Amino acid sequence: MNIINKGFFCISVLLLLFSCESKKIVRIDFHYYTADIPESWNEIYIESIDSQVNALLTANGDTVYFDFGRYSQNFDETIKVFSNEQIKKYDSLGMSLEGLYFSNTPEVDQMQGVFLDSYYYYYDTINNTIAKIKIPKRLNKGGEVGAYFQTLGENSLTIVAKDLTVDEQFDLIKVFESIRFK
Repeated sequence: MNIINKGFFCISVLLLLFSCESKKIVRIDFHYYTADIPESWNEIYIESIDSQVNALLTANGDTVYFDFGRYSQNFDETIKVFSNEQIKKYDSLGMSLEGLYFSNTPEVDQMQGVFLDSYYYYYDTINNTIAKIKIPKRLNKGGEVGAYFQTLGENSLTIVAKDLTVDEQFDLIKVFESIRFK
């Protein structure tokens, strides 16, 4: 089982375990979309200029940001991954291979952030909209959890939070899955 499959398997098992606990959920209307959030989270007002920015305060005092607009963060952090054939060619030309990443599926590995230090990316269809999900590679080590919904006319939606507890990370993934655009 490769690293990606192990990571997704672990996250799936943990999500299944945590989903057994019943938390009270409320639906929040953010004008262009709705989201189902834990009742213990509170909405806070944020002033914005070129997009609609909303925020939620988790039960532990962490902030989840929702940015709906033209310039939302799109999680485009990547490391160039080369095919094995490219690496063989570069090696035959005497080029240094130091610092180069290669695999049998370079496009997929690059899109999923396989060689990034801190995050994985995966794609999911949530209520008929494709979302790019960002999850930390190491649980309990902080980092960002986020979702990017790109296909919304001229606008996109980014939801992101940093340094959440493991429980809050799973709660936020459930929030992603509840997003419904109007």
